Amino acid sequence: MESTRKGGVAPRGRFLVAMRPEPAAAADTREMARLLGLSPELTRDVLGGALPRIIGSRSSLEEAESLARVLTARGRESIAWDRELPLVTLIQGERLLIEGGQFILEQRNRVRRFIQARDVLRIVDLRLRGEPGSAGKADLFGGTKALASGQQLPDRALLIVPELGRGDPGVLSTRSVAAGSAPVTSVAAAQILQEAVTKCRALLRERVMEVRTTPAALGLEASDGDPLERVLQLLARLPPTPAAVPLG
Repeated sequence: MESTRKGGVAPRGRFLVAMRPEPAAAADTREMARLLGLSPELTRDVLGGALPRIIGSRSSLEEAESLARVLTARGRESIAWDRELPLVTLIQGERLLIEGGQFILEQRNRVRRFIQARDVLRIVDLRLRGEPGSAGKADLFGGTKALASGQQLPDRALLIVPELGRGDPGVLSTRSVAAGSAPVTSVAAAQILQEAVTKCRALLRERVMEVRTTPAALGLEASDGDPLERVLQLLARLPPTPAAVPLG
């Protein structure tokens, strides 16, 4: 039986629903909050982000697809899928190079993995924040160490997803990137990730999507394991959006 989560987050369920968000008026936000069972604050975050955003989960595929159809009929293009689909292999890179129309992920010992730009389905620029009130739980939620000011940078990752049958997704994250001997490695890693995103946009702007979220907003719990890994898995297995429109 599903239980209500704290903070207005949708109940946990196996089947996820993702929606193409757009700016919304206050009245539309209240109506969407009622429909989705989310708090107005979380609904504003959902509607104001980049596409697609995971906005809810249901206990059955039929319920998830029904919600997706309702949202699509209201002009909010949505899709549903199973969070427990088989996991995929994520290629973790220390460096990302873009040469000759291809993405090159350089791993340890200079091992290189290649993804052709023409084969890329989507590129996800992910910022994964810790939950509100989770100070001191950076290790549990995979966050970077706190800065001297007491702030904590979100985990950031660049996920390159090729089309089905074109190879495994590649990941460059603040955990995997080679940041050298910088005094504050988390800041250096974030800067490297930003530079990588800029290069990706220069080559495939229409396929780059930005996602800012938290583990709980995606229905994840501490018992699910490393939240960054799990979120990347969900986004790597996100189906193509129904309409053939650009992702930018």
